[in-house]
Amino acid sequence: VAVAQACPHLQELNVRSCDLTDAAFLALGRGCPNLEVLNVDSCSNLTDVGIEAVARGCPNLQVVIVSRCRKLTTAAIAALAHHCPDLLQLDVKQCGLGALPDNIGNLSRLFKFNASSNGLQGLPRSILNLDVECDVDIFMNPLRTIPLDILEQGMPATRQYLQSL
Repeated sequence: VAVAQACPHLQELNVRSCDLTDAAFLALGRGCPNLEVLNVDSCSNLTDVGIEAVARGCPNLQVVIVSRCRKLTTAAIAALAHHCPDLLQLDVKQCGLGALPDNIGNLSRLFKFNASSNGLQGLPRSILNLDVECDVDIFMNPLRTIPLDILEQGMPATRQYLQSL
């Protein structure tokens, strides 16, 4: 909370594996509108409330790493996709999301997206709105809507398959 209040021009914050609560992220959203890079990998107390506050207050975010934040849901990712359309990199691996939000395609500038090991059973059609060059990692998910042989061929083949549905 003190960092957010004392550093309004903060552009990058790495609090990986820190035991912070949503209160810290609420303060970050209120006090650091210039934040561009946020690494909260393995912050076990972070919930949708904290990420939604950061997404609303820090629209210039370009890199967000929330991997292994097991209390996050699809709502947190939807908030990032809604409020931070200029994201270039998003890492949500091992969050246990189960699904991606329908608005994930809002992130048309994304060039790296890691959603591996989340229990994803399908992909929203809006994923087709991601840049064709976007490096999308969706491995280690029990996807049921896309045949495994298509996934193994990579994102261009996955994109072609989804467009044919």
